[in-house]
Amino acid sequence: MKIRQYIEMEAVIHKRTIPSDLSEYMYELEVDKLPKEYRYFSKSADKYFSIFDLELHHFIRIFINKNAIDEDDVVDKIKRILAVAWYPNL
Repeated sequence: MKIRQYIEMEAVIHKRTIPSDLSEYMYELEVDKLPKEYRYFSKSADKYFSIFDLELHHFIRIFINKNAIDEDDVVDKIKRILAVAWYPNL
């Protein structure tokens, strides 16, 4: 099931409208027209997808991988900053 379908179901179950920041782009079929935060680039497919067209399990994997990479980047940046602070003449 696609993310779009989950959002639609949630709106029905909870009797709430879909938030405007999502509904504005949820049904856009041309990925190029979506803002970058609503697109995902698949390396294996070598193209962009709407995040709303992703299966939930794919979205979860992407989210986990993205967070793991970000944490590693933060640790590396902190190490570089500390190295410069402790050894400014290197």
